[in-house]
Amino acid sequence: MGKLIKYAAALAAVGLLGVATSARATITFTPPITVSSANIVGAADILQTDTAQGEITTVLPIAQQLLDLVAGYDGLIGGRRYRTSSVDYNGTLVLSTAAKDGSGNVNVPAGWEFVAGKYDGQNAGYILFYLGYQDAVLPSTSYAIWGNNSGQFGLSGWYAFNPIPEPSTVMAGALLLLPFAASTVRYVRRNRKA
Repeated sequence: MGKLIKYAAALAAVGLLGVATSARATITFTPPITVSSANIVGAADILQTDTAQGEITTVLPIAQQLLDLVAGYDGLIGGRRYRTSSVDYNGTLVLSTAAKDGSGNVNVPAGWEFVAGKYDGQNAGYILFYLGYQDAVLPSTSYAIWGNNSGQFGLSGWYAFNPIPEPSTVMAGALLLLPFAASTVRYVRRNRKA
């Protein structure tokens, strides 16, 4: 039993060391930004016919469309202009993984992979940011995605999303734990007989 406790303590120490060394800096965006700026998935224009601008029913499909498009896309889909960065991002977003801030707050806490920011009412559009679960300070204006006026098109709110884990990722995690589980079962069986 003493060996088991020492073994568990060693594993806990390794885990804590991993947490301590994985600290990351806050992501900040230096204006002017473009769809080619680091950590930007892409941008989509507002349509004047959008009846629920800034609501999840509008933002979620736009964010998903940006993730589904190929890198470097610039074109119209359903009358809305979409532009994506040269980096190919992907994932499947769901409503149950979303958090909202509609106050214009630029700070996003850690724990989210993607954030869709809505900029300036009926004039600009949406920008999808990749945060990779880090905290971030979003740009307060969309300068220069929809024009070169640095004070134009302010952030009115954002939704943060985490994608559904891919089945292959879940399976890989389970396979990594399999040897540990097998050795634990052997250890318990061996000590029961003694």
